[in-house]
Amino acid sequence: VQVNMAEGLVKHAYEILAREWPLAMPFDELCGKAVEQSGLPAGGHADILAADLMKLYTAKAIDLRRKPSPFTVSVGEKPMVSPLTRLQANKGHLVTNMLHEVANINEPTRLLLRMLDGKSDHAALLEKLLELVNSGELVLREDGVEIGDKTKQHQYIKQFLEKILAELGKRALLVA
Repeated sequence: VQVNMAEGLVKHAYEILAREWPLAMPFDELCGKAVEQSGLPAGGHADILAADLMKLYTAKAIDLRRKPSPFTVSVGEKPMVSPLTRLQANKGHLVTNMLHEVANINEPTRLLLRMLDGKSDHAALLEKLLELVNSGELVLREDGVEIGDKTKQHQYIKQFLEKILAELGKRALLVA
């Protein structure tokens, strides 16, 4: 399969899809943005772009979807993952994202995923994670040394929470 990526339209479409990934984008919107970015005059480009995108699809370089993405990359006030993801996180370190891909997660992320039922805001999640630290179920280490200072633990967990929630969005694990 050959697609001339040097040609402006398909190149811009591919770059737009890469920027938006893992979210889907309607074809008409993608075509409009690609035409605009390539500087081509409006109209008459949809068939050409569609043919090139089909070539990229058959080469497994892009995904095509019939429906909007069933997930969000934005972290909401009360983050949530699917019931299947929570169930899998309760059992082990392999979870399925909303693109039906298997993701291997570390222990702290696994503990967080189990909590993401859409009922707890960030402050409540922070408190739940700190309870795990206090119970010894979650051990915090910095440079291999356990963090015992409560203020440092709070800062560490707060940074961890924000970082991991953003990562979960990019990994198509958060649902809207």
